[in-house]
Amino acid sequence: MCDFVGGQVVVTRPRGDGPAAAVALAALRAISERYEVRLLQNLDTLMEQPLPAAQKVEGHERRPEGKWVFSRPPFHVELAKVPDGEELSFVDELRGVYFDFALSDTRTIADLVHNRNQQLHASPNWKLHTAAGTPEAVPDPFTISGNHPTYLRQVGLDTAKPGEAAGITVAVLDNGFDSTFWPGSPTPSPVAAGQDLISGDASTSGHGTLVAALIAESAPGADVIPLRMAGQESTEWDALHALAHAVQLGAHVVTFSYRQILAVDNPCHVCGLVRRAARSEVFAKMIDWASDGGSRAILAAAGNDGIGSIARPAAYQGAIPIAALDARGTALWPASNWDAANKLDVLALPGEDVASGTSGALYSGTSFATAYAAALYAVAMGRNSIKDAAQISKVLTASSSLTASNAKVPVLT
Repeated sequence: MCDFVGGQVVVTRPRGDGPAAAVALAALRAISERYEVRLLQNLDTLMEQPLPAAQKVEGHERRPEGKWVFSRPPFHVELAKVPDGEELSFVDELRGVYFDFALSDTRTIADLVHNRNQQLHASPNWKLHTAAGTPEAVPDPFTISGNHPTYLRQVGLDTAKPGEAAGITVAVLDNGFDSTFWPGSPTPSPVAAGQDLISGDASTSGHGTLVAALIAESAPGADVIPLRMAGQESTEWDALHALAHAVQLGAHVVTFSYRQILAVDNPCHVCGLVRRAARSEVFAKMIDWASDGGSRAILAAAGNDGIGSIARPAAYQGAIPIAALDARGTALWPASNWDAANKLDVLALPGEDVASGTSGALYSGTSFATAYAAALYAVAMGRNSIKDAAQISKVLTASSSLTASNAKVPVLT
């Protein structure tokens, strides 16, 4: 199959009845009949529905309580159906018609200049891949590595006091939590009952379980909530839904381990279509919104390709890219991506041999470095009584001069 879902596109357009909103709607209507466009889902409608039943976690009875009020982004987010094979054509034509309409209206131009959220954006519903390179990165039950105490010392988490991260919510956007992958899990479980945001497509991977386990074992008292946005596959729409859900839950810290495979001039291995851009403006806009100006920590894995380029969405504005240190803690793990251009504020945390499977496999990756980063932010927020992620970033990097391939190594003090 192609690297996007056949017959699906994601569109964001401005709310309200202002000039920019009217032009965006007019552009959509201008080509909708010819492409037989049909609305599949609207993010507002999804988020206004009752929360899905929480997954049972043995020994853990916490459940989300109360009626959550969805904090809507300042733009509509919609999943639409178009004919198979015409996804990129629809996106390109919509963009062209939209700009023709917008540039002929001075009031719309004024709206767009003053507010990026007033722009219309569209993209195919791209498939996502785990930063570890495969949806089945943790195929068998695991034991957290004997390196764990050393890794805690490397970043100062060994000084965390019992319950120090209490009151801090960490949303783990991954493939869910399954305690059978973590046979050494304490009772009661330190991981909260999660939410299942997709139906079916059960994964046989413990990837999300390991990420949640590392956070729970490193951030005493944190409310670690797994949000299942992936099974054997995941899509951009699933990620947008999960981001919105994390905001709805009031998460202070969000972890994201999946990446987009968007490269200029890189043809789809099935259909041969060539991408014309190396980013999704739809996803970028949602990341920026979810970060709330940097006050929420959106921690995203930098990727495990061993190259000097940060994978998206970690490279998008509003995200904090996380690279992986090797076991010594003085250099990057060889397969970790890094920022060769030194344009991003990348953090590096332990990520090599964080756990071992029953098969003898050792698990490494920037996904797991992201888990340690989440624990670090959670404990620092609790210790400093500050829930603003931008302030916490300054606290964590101010006392450490250690860097690894342009990435700063944060330390809890």
